[in-house]
Amino acid sequence: DVGANNGLDGLILAILNPDMFVYAFEPNKEINKISNLNKLKLENEFDIKIKNHKIVEKGVSNINGYADFFIGEHSGISSLLNYKEIDISLKKKINHKKKIKIQVIKLGQFIKDENIKNICYLHIDVEGSDLNVIEGLEDKIKNVYSGVIEAAKDKELSLYNHSHCLDNVKEVFKKKNLEIKKITEQDFRNVNIYFKNKDFEKNNFFLKPRTNYNTRYFNRILENRKRIKDRCYKFFIKYWIR
Repeated sequence: DVGANNGLDGLILAILNPDMFVYAFEPNKEINKISNLNKLKLENEFDIKIKNHKIVEKGVSNINGYADFFIGEHSGISSLLNYKEIDISLKKKINHKKKIKIQVIKLGQFIKDENIKNICYLHIDVEGSDLNVIEGLEDKIKNVYSGVIEAAKDKELSLYNHSHCLDNVKEVFKKKNLEIKKITEQDFRNVNIYFKNKDFEKNNFFLKPRTNYNTRYFNRILENRKRIKDRCYKFFIKYWIR
């Protein structure tokens, strides 16, 4: 889970896939405190201990070293990329709250260091530099089975300088033999692009991941505003993880 933010997606994937291990990359220490609180809430809700989830307080890109990290007015727009001078769609300037220096790594190097055999699912949401994460896989891209990345619909709609857009993703994915399975709209700016790797090298360690889930249901748990119908969701999830 690259760009884990408040941890929700990575924690859900850890719950739904108890035989897999989730590494959640998030360099913002303050938001990681919220992620740990969310972990406790989900553990209490399902009466489990989430032992297959670990926060890695580093950024992920196409270099190993250090870089500026721009923390946004809300955590969902924090990025390694600075904001444009003027956001054309909102007709105003977007400011970062503060800038910090963080350690960044290539995912390919992390895979080698941790001796990871497969990445069954790669969830990337790093606000404008998702393709740098893909590039940083280098030859270890063959270890990736499937995943999702975010992209702006076009350059003009992006919040960030030097950001990629959907057309860039299509071009890079074609070169790397990553097959786009579907594209869904996230908001007026961005889309989510789900993919499978045609060159994935399957081995005996591979497990097919469970990746379909209702994010709104889990958000209701965190916000303590569950509905009656949520009992059904809870029943099915406890069935999956038993």
